[in-house]
Amino acid sequence: MYTLAQLEQARNIASAAFSASMLADAMEFHRFMDHLCLASAKVCEEQGYDDASYFTYHEIRSIEFDTAKLTAKGGLDYLKRVLSEEFNTEISDDDSLDDVLDFLNSNEFLNEETVSDMSVDLGDVVRINSHNEVVEFDELTVIIQKTIDEDLPALTEKLQGIAA
Repeated sequence: MYTLAQLEQARNIASAAFSASMLADAMEFHRFMDHLCLASAKVCEEQGYDDASYFTYHEIRSIEFDTAKLTAKGGLDYLKRVLSEEFNTEISDDDSLDDVLDFLNSNEFLNEETVSDMSVDLGDVVRINSHNEVVEFDELTVIIQKTIDEDLPALTEKLQGIAA
């Protein structure tokens, strides 16, 4: 049938493949965080029900801004430009920076406009983040780089070993 060595090899491949499979979602969410100058985002698991069954989904519950990064990029003017170009959302000229930050941290923006337009599996973002629901921008940067530097080459090497 199969040997214990083959089983161990399959487990090693599965582990590297699992990390690699979540990489695209992590990178897209990282891009989202970078564009909005987020220091962190809290992603919560929720339960839903449709006509046939219960299901689990994830929502962004709250975000924290990196104010130094936001200021360096241009503050309110930067956010207005990003919201217009990236999220198709217009901000009134009368809105202050605090008004815009409050809007960005609202359920309306986080879960009705943004996430529905992003093709990101937030569950994958939480899983690649060691099941921690608070996703820190700097930590996610390290996780993504580790996956690129270590897991992808390891996966390639292991798959080549099988083919040989």
